[in-house]
Amino acid sequence: MVSLPSPPKRGDSPSPESIHLGAVLPAVATATSASLPVFLVGASSVQLMAAFHIGPATIGLLGALYSAAGATASIPLSRLTNRLGPSLVMAAANVSAAALIGLVAVGVGAAWQLGVVLLAAGVVSATAQPAINVYLSRFIPRARQGTAFGVKQASVPTATLLAGALVPLVVLNFGWRWAFATAAVGAALLAVLPLRLARSTRSPGRPPPHHLQGTPIQSKPLFLLALAFGLGIAAASCLGTFLIPSGVAAGLPKASAADAAIAASISSLTARLALGVHADHSGRGHLKVVAGMLVAGSVGFSLLAVAGGQVKDLLFMGAILSYGAGWGWNGLFNYAVVKYHPLAAAKATAVTQAGGRLGGIAGPLVFGAIAADRGYGAAWFGCAIAALAAAAMMLAGRRALVGALEADKDDDLVEELAFPS
Repeated sequence: MVSLPSPPKRGDSPSPESIHLGAVLPAVATATSASLPVFLVGASSVQLMAAFHIGPATIGLLGALYSAAGATASIPLSRLTNRLGPSLVMAAANVSAAALIGLVAVGVGAAWQLGVVLLAAGVVSATAQPAINVYLSRFIPRARQGTAFGVKQASVPTATLLAGALVPLVVLNFGWRWAFATAAVGAALLAVLPLRLARSTRSPGRPPPHHLQGTPIQSKPLFLLALAFGLGIAAASCLGTFLIPSGVAAGLPKASAADAAIAASISSLTARLALGVHADHSGRGHLKVVAGMLVAGSVGFSLLAVAGGQVKDLLFMGAILSYGAGWGWNGLFNYAVVKYHPLAAAKATAVTQAGGRLGGIAGPLVFGAIAADRGYGAAWFGCAIAALAAAAMMLAGRRALVGALEADKDDDLVEELAFPS
């Protein structure tokens, strides 16, 4: 059994070597469980559409409901982290996610009921994310926080990987309800980690370094970054919901489409981990790297757009590139937001997460409507355009943040924002 670390006392500065697997596992467990409900719906969408007699536009609406609930709840519920502490909020979110997945397995008999469950799941996810970010910023040494955020954000493709793996293993053999039941058991087991963390932690963690004590919330830059995040997520959120049905429509067997989703999820997981390690070694230029990833991701979305029944290899290539680059930057982005707002990590990440949730509303809705009217190819081209717009907005947000920090005479953070020459 993994032993959780004792939290550092206030004022302690743990060495980089003090981070180990047990310190990050509670965050990974919670983020994975909170993401599972919506990705299970995406992985099982072909079966759900047949069972409930719905089309891709309705599947897009279900994904939008999840994001709408998260966008509404993100900022108000971020206060729970400050009141209750991140570990208790993480524990509650993990248990709630397991209960909701189990409810789908045994109690959902219509599309509207699934929508209600996804609304609740969106609230759970919105509550969990700021708590996870604060936990990592408090209890992981600064020299290893990039890696920690990369590992935590890798939980999202891990959730899509698990959801995709359940298609050939469970869905195609036993039905979609058994897939949700299996996932509910797994999520319940993962809940043990944050529950043990909640019992074992007594300290609020160390305060920000002395030179960051006065760093305020930067409203205008944060708004631009939230908008960039929203545009990027508008494109990326369509992957988990529509990649498999898009592959089937292109002529792939259902099992092969699931294999493409699994391979793509691994690419995203690898990218998030690699960017996290890179962030700890480079220390600067993170938002520029994010913008570059979004540009590369737009190429992947374009490959998905031109892939068809006769060019199945392009679908695999597009899936891997769009997942790896177009959805592999989230951990680095969240790390940068926390790093440049150390006194208000919960609120700052709640603002950007709200932007991401709004993008998650627009993305599946618009994609589903375009796919129903014009086909999957046109919808994937729309994702490519959104990713390019996100890259441009990310650079605009970075420039605004540099200007705001220069006005506050925070030379340390201005230097870290600069790309190394």
